[in-house]
Amino acid sequence: MLRYIKVKNVLSFKELTEINFESSNYGNKKDNVFSIKNNTFAKSMVIYGANASGKTNILKAMQFIKKVATYVESSSDKGLFVKPFLLDVESQKEPSFFEINFFVDKKEYIYNFEILDGKIIKENLIYIS
Repeated sequence: MLRYIKVKNVLSFKELTEINFESSNYGNKKDNVFSIKNNTFAKSMVIYGANASGKTNILKAMQFIKKVATYVESSSDKGLFVKPFLLDVESQKEPSFFEINFFVDKKEYIYNFEILDGKIIKENLIYIS
């Protein structure tokens, strides 16, 4: 289960942007939530917003995190390329940042990495508890 995803300098996201998957405290929704280690999550979620607000780009970022996490280099591979924020000259020279906080069998982890020119320059997997 994902707790959050953070991205920076990726596609339309110049600044650090977070999508949090924890349940809000609005209304009585006991049938639509579950808990993991004192954290409450909704069983379903919706991402909505105006056209060109980044909905598709956050999904692309999630797909890219999966690609990096399961990456196996091969001779025919062209690397792990992601588009940085292109509307700023400085951003094009800086690494893109990705981070997810997730649970597996009630154990919590944080996985993050920075990537520049198709190469991972920094990568961490942190076991929380």
